[in-house]
Amino acid sequence: ALFDNGAMINAMCITVYEEIKHRLRGWSNCSQMLRMANGMITPAVTQWTGQIMIGPVQTETTFVMFNSGGNWAFLLGKPLLQAL
Repeated sequence: ALFDNGAMINAMCITVYEEIKHRLRGWSNCSQMLRMANGMITPAVTQWTGQIMIGPVQTETTFVMFNSGGNWAFLLGKPLLQAL
């Protein structure tokens, strides 16, 4: 995972989503347009909200799915970093 305290969302690459979507519940529609660090606008595909555990910390969070272009599988932004 890529940790980015400048990212305002937590995100999952669409390729990971395609592999795990049948194993998780909690998917919902997301029509959000996302502005990348380089200024490019990318549409969100869907989002997932649920409980995750990182080390000893369990928290509820939301991941927005979009195509990262293979740059990362998960992007952990401010919402999750603040919970940790």
